[in-house]
Amino acid sequence: MPCNAAKGNISDEMIRERAHCIWEREGRPVGRDREHWEMARAELAEEKMREAVSQPDAGDAGDDAARPRRRRTRARGGWSPPSDTSSAGQG
Repeated sequence: MPCNAAKGNISDEMIRERAHCIWEREGRPVGRDREHWEMARAELAEEKMREAVSQPDAGDAGDDAARPRRRRTRARGGWSPPSDTSSAGQG
């Protein structure tokens, strides 16, 4: 799995692979395996949350599709407001 992909549930294997990527990215330091594991877990969780927020629920699309659209109608007869404003203010 690539270092930037997170799909479905986060497994130990996914965390292990991401931790390995982090270890390599940081120059393969010795003794930071626990830190890299936690960093990997946090990165994957953040990616998963971002992915969930950016994708709408499947149920939402169904609700919109089931809702009837409002029809826009035009008034027949061509009514328009009076254009003669010369009598305004008289009275």
